Amino acid sequence: MTNTKHDLIHSTYYGDDCIFLLEDLTNKIIPLSVEEKEAYIRAGGNYAEVISKEDSFDDHIIEIFKELTLTHAYQIADYVGIICNHLYKKYGNDMVFVSLARAGSPVGVLMKRYMLWRYGSDIPHYSISIVRDRGIDENALDDIRRQHPEKELCFIDGWTGRGSITFELKKAVEQYNQSRSAHLNSDLIVLMDPAHLSKIAATKKDICLPNACLNSTICGLVSRTIFLKNKNKEAYHGAILLKEYKDQDYTNWFIQKISKKFHEPKESMIADKVDEEYVPSVYQKLSEDFGVLEKTKVKLSIGESSRALIRRIPKIMLVKDLNNPDLSFVLEMAKKKGVPIRKYDTKEYECITILQ
Repeated sequence: MTNTKHDLIHSTYYGDDCIFLLEDLTNKIIPLSVEEKEAYIRAGGNYAEVISKEDSFDDHIIEIFKELTLTHAYQIADYVGIICNHLYKKYGNDMVFVSLARAGSPVGVLMKRYMLWRYGSDIPHYSISIVRDRGIDENALDDIRRQHPEKELCFIDGWTGRGSITFELKKAVEQYNQSRSAHLNSDLIVLMDPAHLSKIAATKKDICLPNACLNSTICGLVSRTIFLKNKNKEAYHGAILLKEYKDQDYTNWFIQKISKKFHEPKESMIADKVDEEYVPSVYQKLSEDFGVLEKTKVKLSIGESSRALIRRIPKIMLVKDLNNPDLSFVLEMAKKKGVPIRKYDTKEYECITILQ
């Protein structure tokens, strides 16, 4: 997509594997410490209006990430195949992948690669920003639709936690459709749906998707997205490129390890059952055991716990099975940060993290 109005960020993904429709804010935004970011949020600021510094990971954490990737490569490839086959039967080549940066970005790349491998189809893949309580980047959607007016837009993320982005996407797309007289489908496509909220998922199990373990170094060196309150009305949401971590960049290593395991899945059925009462039932149990909790301070799933341990200040981590190898990363991070770990009935989630 050629657009001279925007100074787009250029990630380290190969070629057109992933086109980020994000303004390059490198050297224009000063990252805060985690403590400064927490204070900003407590004072009523939105989490996406600021960005925290990213720390590098030690060799032990990187080894855990690599081990999880190699262990789950075939399984993740299987899930990607299940989703792609379902979408191809439904839309053929008449679709565009729109991943939600950043957790959805590697999944979108894997899906694009699978479509080439299985069907010889070069499906466009864009990664755009969506922010809780601020909505989706409507300018980015406008440009995608102008470029691909007859295509079905498929929104992609990695996993569901408590469903905040699922609901944010539904609300944002409904508003977008009303304002543009459009007919976009607001269903969120994910590999893992432990929140039981996605109609298009490969599994409802809470499994570790290894890209949750790292920050920009698993996503083209692109930071998490930034929503500027005073941005130009035509501008996209933004991000910064963390070039200082180029020697620790596992972006394409991860994609290659999964892509090498592509195969035709034996299972063809998607996990489409939705239960909107499930997450509230988890909150109810937590409230009974820990007192009333702000929903934004409860991180459900391995993926959300991983991100909380990297970027936030957790109070406690609740774990179903301390011997679950999928928890190796979160258990190590909790240990490093001095976060108490407690064995607990987390229902169908494998772990839950409560923030301070």
